[in-house]
Order: sequence, then structure tokens, then C-alpha cells
Amino acid sequence: MAPALGRATAHIISLPVRPAALALRTSPEALTAALIQLSAACLLTCSYDGAPHAAQATITLLPIGVGGATGSK
Repeated sequence: MAPALGRATAHIISLPVRPAALALRTSPEALTAALIQLSAACLLTCSYDGAPHAAQATITLLPIGVGGATGSK
């Protein structure tokens, strides 16, 4: 079992977009669009190594309190 992500620090994950989209039963374009929306909400940052829909994505989950990520509703 993986350790729970702490909310006080950023966490970085890297994954290939196409296999991640397939695992989520969606398209690479829909996954990329969702990552863009989460980035706009200041919940994460995302960069791509290659074209966004066919790339390796590096995602930084931002800690609570950074940008708009306050943890409150």
C-alpha cells in the first residue's frame, strides 16, 4: 500500500498520457483537458515531454494553500 499523500508538500508524479487515459477509460484528449482544468484551478501543474496527447506527463500536485488550493469548499 502506498503512503498517503501529505497536504503540506507538493508531490510529483510522471505518467504516460495514453496508457493513463486507457486505464481511466477515456481519451488522451479528455485526460489532457481535465489536467488543464485542474491546473487552472491551481490544484496542480503539468508539463509534457512530447505532444500533450501522446506524451509523458509530469504532474505536480500542489499543497493546500498554494494558489487556489485551500482545501475549503
